[in-house]
Amino acid sequence: MLGKPTLKPNQAESVRRKKVTFECNIPVVNKSDDEEYEVQWIRNDTVKAATTTRRDNATVFAEIDVFGDPVRFSEGFEIHCQVRSRFKRDPQSNYSWSPWLLSDNFSAVLSVNPTTGILVKEDGPGVNITVRPTVPIICSSDLIEFKQCALVVQFKIPRIEHRADIAVSQCAMQFTIDNWEREQVIEVKAVRDFVNDGTSDADLEIQTVFLTNRTPPEWLDMDVHVQVISQNAPSRMCYSITDPHYMTFDRKKYNFYGLGEFVLVKAKHRAFEIQTRTWRCRGQWTTHPSCNCGVAIKEGNDVITVDMCQWQCTDNGVQHVPIRVRKRNKGALRMGVGIFKDKTGTEYKVVMRSGATVRVETHSWGINVYVTVPEDDHQSTEGLCGNNNGNANDDFVGRDGQVIPLHIDFVESWRVNRTENLFTFVGVAMSQNDEKPTNCCCPVDAEDFVNRTNFDCSFSALVQPKRAELQKVDHPYTTNCETSSRRQSVGDRR
Repeated sequence: MLGKPTLKPNQAESVRRKKVTFECNIPVVNKSDDEEYEVQWIRNDTVKAATTTRRDNATVFAEIDVFGDPVRFSEGFEIHCQVRSRFKRDPQSNYSWSPWLLSDNFSAVLSVNPTTGILVKEDGPGVNITVRPTVPIICSSDLIEFKQCALVVQFKIPRIEHRADIAVSQCAMQFTIDNWEREQVIEVKAVRDFVNDGTSDADLEIQTVFLTNRTPPEWLDMDVHVQVISQNAPSRMCYSITDPHYMTFDRKKYNFYGLGEFVLVKAKHRAFEIQTRTWRCRGQWTTHPSCNCGVAIKEGNDVITVDMCQWQCTDNGVQHVPIRVRKRNKGALRMGVGIFKDKTGTEYKVVMRSGATVRVETHSWGINVYVTVPEDDHQSTEGLCGNNNGNANDDFVGRDGQVIPLHIDFVESWRVNRTENLFTFVGVAMSQNDEKPTNCCCPVDAEDFVNRTNFDCSFSALVQPKRAELQKVDHPYTTNCETSSRRQSVGDRR
């Protein structure tokens, strides 16, 4: 009597034959020397007889390499085996065959799981996708060693106007004879674009890459599509503009005309803080109202200031106040932190590792400051921008956590003391995990992939606020009088 046959690839025979080879194992129950077996291989509609051998006293074994050359796994390669038996010297059985017993169907594919129902959120974790070929990676060419034979899989992310809705942890992975049985994992995340654009569909395309003489021809043109839904996380903006007028994340508006340094935003659950400094507009300390002249941004150990406070120079006999952008922390900024400016030098944007963004508009009289924070900070901020909980009526919360009726008292409670002033004091460096980036926006063109061009594998690939007409500032610096003069000539937009 026979049990249900099982089918699997045979790596040792595949290497020996230089062709993917399968084996069919049939368990034998109540073994009899009088019993004979017939095994058949079936691939799609093709049937082929198999030669059987007795592997041991409990198993009948048959093997076959892929037949029906040329084979393309991308066109669908499914195979199974079936077996039947009879007693050769038993007249009572009329020498009849038993019914066929079929193995489960086996598909030679690039196994990808899952391929549908993947939801990633801008404010949520990523989703893992596993990838593995179901058969050994075998090259028939005598020109290369088996160790060099490889199946390279690339991931293509569609882009709209050069922007992507999703990012992955890597743009490619490689399988060989040594690792084909082990699943490899890519993580898919939603890109934070700080645009309230709802939910979008993304088609992650997984393709095999042809490497001359190194890619098994059976794997050419393999193409798997993974449907990913990217869900928007609404971002909130706060501002402090002109002389100055404030709007909290919850859109509560108020004015304050005092001088000094103040906490504009501070996150409760992470090391993130923004401070502003005010002066008399145009630098005249007696005759003008107050305006912002500087902003300091701190996230982790990264501290950046953008200010024009008390810095003056002369161009053709006219005094101007240049903008100075400074990195105040020791060491390099962490990967994912970027400083950008427009072509005229009148607008700057600082993007922090979390995606928090500070946009600074510069004028002859001072600066306007616009702050956008990620959804992570929902209901978890304090300072002059409020608590970001969606309720404008409870935004005036002081340092002690109590609601303050008068906005003047509220602002004064967030005045910065000397020891916490980011413009003059950075503080003690914290220990922080600064691992290498694991987010990629991968190229769509195979040529780009093979040549390893257009790869965007940086922390900032996961954070892509719109940066139209902005260029990166690689080295924070002090602008010269020419830039200041140009800024003043742009016009007073106050």
